Amino acid sequence: MTFEDRDIQFEKLEWKDFEELCFDLLLKYHFHSLNWRQGGADKGRDIQAIFTVANGMIGAYQERWFVECKHYKKGVPQNEISSKVEWAEAEKADHLLIFTSSYLTASASEYLEKKRSSLSFGIHLIDGKNLKQRLLPFPDLIVKYFADDTTKLVRDLLKQWIYHDYIPEKGMLVKLEKNINPAKLNIEELVFLLFSFESCDFEDVTDEFHEEVTVNYDFLYSSIISSKNSEFPINNIDSSMYTFDMLNSGGTCQSYIKQLEQLRWHHVHIREDGTIINVYLEKSRHTLTSRASYRNPVR
Repeated sequence: MTFEDRDIQFEKLEWKDFEELCFDLLLKYHFHSLNWRQGGADKGRDIQAIFTVANGMIGAYQERWFVECKHYKKGVPQNEISSKVEWAEAEKADHLLIFTSSYLTASASEYLEKKRSSLSFGIHLIDGKNLKQRLLPFPDLIVKYFADDTTKLVRDLLKQWIYHDYIPEKGMLVKLEKNINPAKLNIEELVFLLFSFESCDFEDVTDEFHEEVTVNYDFLYSSIISSKNSEFPINNIDSSMYTFDMLNSGGTCQSYIKQLEQLRWHHVHIREDGTIINVYLEKSRHTLTSRASYRNPVR
């Protein structure tokens, strides 16, 4: 799954969602003992957190952080910052961290620069542009807060299959074929969709006007190649599942083994240009392993 800055649009969020996003991001960066002071009467900070610093000389010690989340479309004014600085100073915080979805006004920036040298605690600013960079390593947060409905739907369908063995019905798959952007999916979601399409009988599929519909999901292969997570060929597969010899100049073949609560699926697709795409999926109870590799055409 690949995301870019443009996929993170803070204007889609309500102020409370923005605070929750900041809360989740703090957890990702190993802050703990978080206290989210919801409801507006925060007395100077939206979130209070502890960060444990590991020091080889003196051992670990803890720092108390006040965190302010400012969801603005335009610049955050000075008065919104100065009141938080004063409260952090009065409460003897170790650090004040300010998240904003936009930027500080010129006067607010000048105020912070002047105050930094005279304060006994650290002040840290993460503005909208830098906040996006902090979010990009965590695609699960981007999906949770910014993904389109179709991408979220695929993630929900995958969970249903892992925990309840429910495969999407063909009407759902037809809709996904039309609407999904595979570049926004991770390798588990891509392989799950490929397995779902391959497992479905699309004969006699019609649209709302009772016209026959042709389902083509070859578009998944390009994203699977981009997301490959294994060397070619995929190793440690049951020898009875190898299918390379069944293919000549092109086409698709697969092998499928289901035993009690375990399912194994090996899929090989050869494109017209000779590229071989090799996919393996294994589901055991509530765990899923997905591997994908490919080999370029032999010249």
